[in-house]
Amino acid sequence: MSKHINQARESLEKSKKQLVEAYLNTIRESYQKMGEKQRTQLSSSLEKFVEGVEVGKIPKVVVPEGKTYEFDGDTARKIREAVGLSLQELGEIVGIPKGTLSDWEKGHLPRHIKTSERGINYLKWIYEKGDYNPLELNFSK
Repeated sequence: MSKHINQARESLEKSKKQLVEAYLNTIRESYQKMGEKQRTQLSSSLEKFVEGVEVGKIPKVVVPEGKTYEFDGDTARKIREAVGLSLQELGEIVGIPKGTLSDWEKGHLPRHIKTSERGINYLKWIYEKGDYNPLELNFSK
């Protein structure tokens, strides 16, 4: 049995390395197409990301300004549930499909959330209902 466990661990490690290599290749390709300012921003964001990985905590959101924010999807879910809304109902309010909201509540936020109108609507709703603003956006209640 331990032989199978070791094989499974080795396979998992190999898969992780392949995934990281695929990400790095995508970053390299994007980097080559960028201007100097974008390269500087990307470098800063990657440094923050690596810092998070080194301490065992992968950042959930890395934004172009180079800041890294933690988004707690569980907190967002609790706010939605406290208000008494289903994913479907909240989706209708903020204009986002319930599957996307579900992913966001699991912590899988897109990098562009701060610049998309629907993303801003969602983050503003969370702020207004639960006073939760992890991306430090300026909202007035």
